[in-house]
Amino acid sequence: MPRRFPLQRMCLGQGMVEYLVVVTFAVIAVVALTAPLGSQPSAVVQLANAIKAFWANYSYILSLP
Repeated sequence: MPRRFPLQRMCLGQGMVEYLVVVTFAVIAVVALTAPLGSQPSAVVQLANAIKAFWANYSYILSLP
């Protein structure tokens, strides 16, 4: 078994903590974006509608002779 240095032992688990921090911020961002803003639909719904409209227009343009 290789010999571990004291500093290396202290760094074990740091990747998991960083992963949890990033996932936590991602979940908070998704929850914040899914909340409707007054009478407007949420940002996620607006984005989905924009993507649908883009692909509908894109496929229409491609189908032209």
